[in-house]
Amino acid sequence: MLTMTQINYIRNLYYNEGKSKAEISRITKVDVKTIRKYIEKEDFNSKIVKPHNYGVSILDPFKEIIDKWIVEDKIMRKKQRHTATKVYSRLCKEHSYKGSYRTVTDYFKARKQDIWNQSSSSLPLLHSAGEMQVDFGAIQFWNKSELVDGFSLNVTFPFSNAGYIQIFRGQNQQCLFEGLINIFRHINGIPKRIWFDNMSTAVKRVSRGKERDLTDEFSRFKNHFNFDTAFCNPASGNEKGSVENKVGYLRRNLLVPAPIVDNIKSFNKRLLNMCDEDLNREHYIKGTLICDLHKLDKDNLLNLPLTEFDSSLIKILKADKCGRFILESKFRYSSAPKFAGENLRIKIGATDIIVLDSNLKEIVTHDRLYGDLPSELINWLPYLTQLSRYPRAIKYSGIYELFPLKISEQLKELNEEKEKQIFRFMAEVTEDKGFEKALQITEECLDKNISSLDNMKMYLKSRLDKYPKVEKLRLNNNQPAVKEVSPNIGVYDALLTVNRRGN
Repeated sequence: MLTMTQINYIRNLYYNEGKSKAEISRITKVDVKTIRKYIEKEDFNSKIVKPHNYGVSILDPFKEIIDKWIVEDKIMRKKQRHTATKVYSRLCKEHSYKGSYRTVTDYFKARKQDIWNQSSSSLPLLHSAGEMQVDFGAIQFWNKSELVDGFSLNVTFPFSNAGYIQIFRGQNQQCLFEGLINIFRHINGIPKRIWFDNMSTAVKRVSRGKERDLTDEFSRFKNHFNFDTAFCNPASGNEKGSVENKVGYLRRNLLVPAPIVDNIKSFNKRLLNMCDEDLNREHYIKGTLICDLHKLDKDNLLNLPLTEFDSSLIKILKADKCGRFILESKFRYSSAPKFAGENLRIKIGATDIIVLDSNLKEIVTHDRLYGDLPSELINWLPYLTQLSRYPRAIKYSGIYELFPLKISEQLKELNEEKEKQIFRFMAEVTEDKGFEKALQITEECLDKNISSLDNMKMYLKSRLDKYPKVEKLRLNNNQPAVKEVSPNIGVYDALLTVNRRGN
């Protein structure tokens, strides 16, 4: 069938440019009969497809059940879909159907064609209690006084219209897993079936037969929690329209104005409680409170597994000469100077990065970096502690390059003992006040030639105004009045004069 653009071109060649049907056929490579058809065509109204009129029959009470089975078959493998015979058998056994086989067959074949051939419109999907849909949405929130871009993980239960939301800086696999686990724990169960789009965190490839090759990590997650998956057809967001709508609803109602988030994990716990409060409203169609319908969802959940699932990813990365490593080609993190040049075990979570030693003991923890620009995070305590013990041993390892140029130049002029004291001082201040404050006070001390540990601590106390303030002495009313004494220092002048004359 030709497109309207092609039809317009053919009719323009014939009616406006005077080309013959044979000439038009040579130009367009379209058969002459087809050209004649569209040249002579007079009615270009859109055809209205009339729905099948099945009349009233004994099958009417069972049609919704058959429709539901046909819709559910869309996500099943071809060999596991219903046939007309299977539909008839189930109706008789499970629903006490007394009609004929032919009536079921005629309805099933026609209805299957209607549902599977829908294009411009779609049949509302029928979801059982306990089914869940998942999707990410773009958001913004305030994080440590900075307005940052982030993503919300949204889930909805179409049967009840209950929805939950979690926020993250990204939409990677760790965010997906952590968000879903938080929600599973909150509702105390696992949905039997979860609908996803073809997100790269779950699907490696959609094959020609619409089968999905799942990522190894997602397969592990799915098998651990034992839920069934359903994936939308490509570019078919309507198939999970419930969560598509919920993304906007939860963003407008729970994230406006943009929230201030100091700790994402703590905020996500509060969000789940806010979602519970939102369920105390009436369903937009069913006329029942969402929270009451959601109880039926929860009654159909699977039990939580006894073993916890670790949503983080473990990677082996090599540290540079300063003990740093790079993730995602642009984010640099520190470990400790003693690991310079060694392989590190990195535990990557949705919100944090943890460096582990060979015994899987935590060395240092960083907030996970996000964004488009290269960034760096250094935990200075391991470096300063090491430097306070062996400053000369690691002086030329490259670690000094991490300090501001002015400080590194001044440190090179000091002897080993003074270096030890300075780095010990910096370690103590960093642990108490942070590395930026330690740098500031150390630079001031070096400018004033203060390099001993005790003197640096005294200077810090003076800068922080920690000396005790002496309050003005206040006397009560019972104290006797004391005459003010004005000293006469002229007596001392006279004595001095006498002493000079005696000499």
